[in-house]
Amino acid sequence: MNYQSEIVKKDPVTINGRFGVYSFVAKLNKQKKTGVADTKIVQLKISCGGETLVHYDYGWISGQRYISLNKPLVEHLDGLKLKKV
Repeated sequence: MNYQSEIVKKDPVTINGRFGVYSFVAKLNKQKKTGVADTKIVQLKISCGGETLVHYDYGWISGQRYISLNKPLVEHLDGLKLKKV
């Protein structure tokens, strides 16, 4: 899937972007992997057509049934090199 993203804030690292028809906002912890599935993603919101499909904010608020949707995005975000930010 094609990802488009931009870092909009450096502390905490906040990334806005799109992948396919979905838009997302993510906050990443530079130091520890304490977020979604033991990654550095501590907040994640995925939307499509104005509807929130996934919402993780230091724990699941909604969207656990969309695990297969967020897995590729989680792996992409977790692989970003944040030390350069």
